[in-house]
Amino acid sequence: MSDMAGRRVIAVVLLLVGIRAYGESRLGRIPAPPTPIIHIRLIDLAGLPEKVRTQAEAVAADVFRRSGIDLDFVECLSTPGFPCRQPAGQTDFWLQILKQRLNHLHGDSTGVAILVRSSQSGDSYASVSYAMAADTAQELEVPVAEVLAASMAHEIGHLLLHSSAHSRTGIMSPRLDRKQFRLLERGELLFTSGETARLLQRAAQLAP
Repeated sequence: MSDMAGRRVIAVVLLLVGIRAYGESRLGRIPAPPTPIIHIRLIDLAGLPEKVRTQAEAVAADVFRRSGIDLDFVECLSTPGFPCRQPAGQTDFWLQILKQRLNHLHGDSTGVAILVRSSQSGDSYASVSYAMAADTAQELEVPVAEVLAASMAHEIGHLLLHSSAHSRTGIMSPRLDRKQFRLLERGELLFTSGETARLLQRAAQLAP
């Protein structure tokens, strides 16, 4: 390549870099949309050990985080100031951890979501049975915190999707076995791509 051709190539590159820098300085970079936050008002009526509760919350939150949504757990009974006395907003959902078994559940179900047709998202709520989660944990030989996490994420999924539908795979499948709990341990038991899209759409609609 001749010196003249080389200088022309360099000039073109510098011109393109200059145009790009000018455009970015004029228009600025398009900021990434903020991660939606869903607040879970947790009512622990089972008196869970703090370690078990925090582990379950962390694992459940990770499932949602991998779909682009942050879960913020609010401990209604132990947080000073009783924040759950304040009216629930559109991004607030209720979750109860019950000590007793839920008589109307069958099989290996550990929780239920009650979906209410209402303009207020907080009118719907979910319950998880610690007794039934403990039974499942013993049967499958997995930590009870993981069973609670899976059940919590599953029921919160029903609340946020506002649907009772299940999927063949992932966290919204109707029942979990040892194989799926191994996926949960690796952070691979997630929402399907379709569920993720609907979750993000609903979270965006609820955002203030």
